[in-house]
Amino acid sequence: AAWGNGLSQSFGIVVVWRQARRFYTFSFPVRSAIRLLAAGVAMAALAFYIGHEIPGVPGLIVAILCGAPTYLILVKLFRGLDSSDRLRLAPVGERLPVAIRRAYLAIVTFVTPAAE
Repeated sequence: AAWGNGLSQSFGIVVVWRQARRFYTFSFPVRSAIRLLAAGVAMAALAFYIGHEIPGVPGLIVAILCGAPTYLILVKLFRGLDSSDRLRLAPVGERLPVAIRRAYLAIVTFVTPAAE
């Protein structure tokens, strides 16, 4: 199911990008995509290892609790996002419940570099 979901989302992104290029002039951010892919692969490897070592629901919980912060740290270290991404991601926080808005905005601030 995870493979199917990931592949279908990847296919969807390619289709959306191709359609958007018909109306706008821009290039695909290959460097950022590779960096985000590397962070995702490393996070997936860690989660797989944890899930393999700790079977069942406890392994799933530990894999999620370790995988999410690992991904965020790797996105920051690999510089997977640009400072302009902060401008696009921050408004999403306004639609979130107040209880998690501050955490979301802190994460966006952490993973995106400051404006240059």
